[in-house]
Amino acid sequence: MRGYTALLFIASLISSFSFAASDYADSPLEWGVAIGLRHADVPFYANDKYVDDVVPLLFYHGERLFLDGVTASYELYQGESLYAGVMGKFRFFDIPRDFQNQINGTGFDMGGMVGINLVPHWKAQLEVLTDEHSRYYANLYTQYHFTHSHWDLSPYFNLRVKGERFNDYYYGLKQYQLGSGIDLKVGTKGRLHLYKNLYLLGDLAVTRLDSNSYHSEHIRSVSQMESYIGIGLFNPPSQSQSYLPSLPKGYIRFAHGWGTPSNIGEIFSFNREKDPYNNSLTSVFYGHPLASKLFDFPFDIYLTSGLIRHNSPLWQDSCHYLKFNQLGR
Repeated sequence: MRGYTALLFIASLISSFSFAASDYADSPLEWGVAIGLRHADVPFYANDKYVDDVVPLLFYHGERLFLDGVTASYELYQGESLYAGVMGKFRFFDIPRDFQNQINGTGFDMGGMVGINLVPHWKAQLEVLTDEHSRYYANLYTQYHFTHSHWDLSPYFNLRVKGERFNDYYYGLKQYQLGSGIDLKVGTKGRLHLYKNLYLLGDLAVTRLDSNSYHSEHIRSVSQMESYIGIGLFNPPSQSQSYLPSLPKGYIRFAHGWGTPSNIGEIFSFNREKDPYNNSLTSVFYGHPLASKLFDFPFDIYLTSGLIRHNSPLWQDSCHYLKFNQLGR
């Protein structure tokens, strides 16, 4: 089916990765947005030995809502040391191109988590997650956060227990029954302050697969390396609570757009062709103020979240989308 440029154009302005408690969040005003290159080995037998992806990241520390890169969580219970809530996590699955149409491995998984702050800067967390087809797995995650006025460093350790259906689907590629398994991931992530709001981000990790997965005829290597390097905009290190009174006000935005098979040039030249199926989008968004300056210039930064409805013709089902983003103006 033909794409509808106006719909995609509107959606692209507000779409992003929606991303457990932020490692870099030391104040209620902590926020950040970053983009970079992810490089990962392909553990399967394939002509492609590695994959590269451009990945945007969002960071935010609220009272209960936390965004940390590709993870989002909302804490329903907050004790002195314990916390618990719901979460979602974007899961990368580095699969050869030959299987991409058969196995849609990358996705945003949902579930719950419970964690404990063992000592300052050291936490442990248990997560139970599932993909959209109820293939379950659990993560036992721990990290220690080193912090300095101009850099942050967080070594981490993750033990993932994969259910049979999860392992069979993603590592047996629907062809082999591997059974459940446990894999191990060890890595370090951090950021370095460069200038005012500008930071350099990095992440380096290695994953060792379980023996059941490794014995799959599709798996070439028992280990997988992955790395990430990017640049981001965060609070400057000198930012303090004194910035709170100068924040802009929040806003609510309603929007409606109509679909068209025309390209973006035709739309801007007012030479738009009407969509014969009358597709349209309706949205409502809330903008939560984060900062009023960027590089010392007056620039309002908002964390936006909203609900988008795709108004489809009768022969299609209408659907809804929930989006998070960070915008400036």
